[in-house]
Amino acid sequence: MRRAGGVHRPPATDRKRRGIVVVRPPWELTTVEVRERVIRRARLLLVVGHGRGRRTVVLDADTGDFVGIPGRPRGPETEALSLSPDGTHVVFRAGSRWRSARRLVVHTLATGEQRTFDARADGLDRQAVLSPDGFSLATLGDLDDDVLVSMLDIRTGARRRLWSTEGMSILSGWLGWSPDARRLAVTYDTHDADGRTVVIDARDGRVVSRHEGMVALPGANGGWLGPDELLLTPDEFDTDTPPVFLARPNTGEIDRHDPELAWLDRLAAVDGRVIQRENIDPDVAGVRLVSTELDGTEPRPFLTIGPGPGLALFDHAPRSGAWSA
Repeated sequence: MRRAGGVHRPPATDRKRRGIVVVRPPWELTTVEVRERVIRRARLLLVVGHGRGRRTVVLDADTGDFVGIPGRPRGPETEALSLSPDGTHVVFRAGSRWRSARRLVVHTLATGEQRTFDARADGLDRQAVLSPDGFSLATLGDLDDDVLVSMLDIRTGARRRLWSTEGMSILSGWLGWSPDARRLAVTYDTHDADGRTVVIDARDGRVVSRHEGMVALPGANGGWLGPDELLLTPDEFDTDTPPVFLARPNTGEIDRHDPELAWLDRLAAVDGRVIQRENIDPDVAGVRLVSTELDGTEPRPFLTIGPGPGLALFDHAPRSGAWSA
């Protein structure tokens, strides 16, 4: 039973759209060549490597180059959490190993401006995701024996608790806005370490639907296919090809898709397709991601990372531009 790095210019199709170059997958990343550069917006957010060797890399939505983020928060306890839906901001959780203080940092890619908030204002925030309109930061964290979701207005700093229940987010906690900003999907663990996902109303915290034994795809912007279409996978499974469930919270309907091909894991839904990792040794062959249909068919190359660094985080900006040819 299982729980669920420079740049090589890719052979992609480029074209002008409203004055912006649209660069399409597949992409290739060689981390030794990545340089820091200010960009207007990002299409992908990646954390590659392990331990102190981790690097935070973004894909420039306008040029197709992988670059580092100048002026980003640094330190041994600093980690990238998510990319804003429009690709203009990256959310970090920052802190020092020797201090109890933790803070959430919303970093603007184009200007380097940073807005900082206390990540211990109500328990300990572990995940944070910007709303589609860019005004609200939804947070997922732990306080004593409870898991909780809060809403933070980044213009005023005002915070309010939206929803809480017994559980913990430290193991497989996940939080994702629906594309229309009306709902939040929340994955957490019970105290028996069973995965569970609930969909709540983003205004008042009312629970819209519950999904026992189900977890959302890990990319902060990659769980929803549409305003009422959430992708889930079983928390535990016995086969090499775990099913994919497409839940519709409005009606309670759930469609099951059983893949015929085995993939290592599922990272996100991008442009109506699922990003999956090939089952290969990253130290020898690197990381290869493909996009597939929900049932795992029609694999298409999406991203290759050179041998060695591995992939610790994948997020994308669904509103950063066109993805399909």
